[in-house]
Amino acid sequence: MRPYTFGIVSEGPTDFDVITHIIMEVVPDNHTFLPIQPDLSETEGLGSGSNTRHSNGWRGVLSWCEASSADMTINDFLNAASIDILIIQVDADISRESEINCAKPCPQAEDTVIEIEKLIKQKLKINDFDDKIICCVPSDSTESWILTGLDDLMHYHGGTKFIECTQKPDDILSKLPFRAIRRKDGKAKKNQVEYREKCVPVVIEKWDYIRTFCSQAEKLHQRLLHLN
Repeated sequence: MRPYTFGIVSEGPTDFDVITHIIMEVVPDNHTFLPIQPDLSETEGLGSGSNTRHSNGWRGVLSWCEASSADMTINDFLNAASIDILIIQVDADISRESEINCAKPCPQAEDTVIEIEKLIKQKLKINDFDDKIICCVPSDSTESWILTGLDDLMHYHGGTKFIECTQKPDDILSKLPFRAIRRKDGKAKKNQVEYREKCVPVVIEKWDYIRTFCSQAEKLHQRLLHLN
């Protein structure tokens, strides 16, 4: 293993935090992490170095993928930006959005993930993900991993309970007994500082346990282990 420069395209800054900490847990080294999308300059002072602004969330991820392949191939972009590994993260819950509408029966979560991966490859104008691109699609979302780690009484995972099929885990985490995410105007509202303090450590401390129940966590884990 050697230090890598990771470019990360994610739905938001909390997903960026989770992914970077997972990488350091699975393949620790003096890596460099570049927040390509969203542009985090407004919140963290870390600009992406791009003049093109995209919205946050899944629409921003897909918009970035489409724009990045408009004038050059994605590999040309990575080479020009000196990025070794590109990680593209979107949550599987986008499959239920009317514009996407690709959700498959769950379980298995992988069936829906495959459809989302096809969409991302279409936006990037590639036939497959090569060794430089890792697609990360937590099911139902990144918060599923956190909920698995906090669900000590196993209300939502284990046995015949499939955590990757549980919708809106962020809403569950915002209520008792968890209260890991704050609520605002009746909805879960993630705060990056609180998320980093309360949620990210859960993922890291219980990562091996989480990937036992979350196939997409295991998929990411194995992909990181096989970096050249």
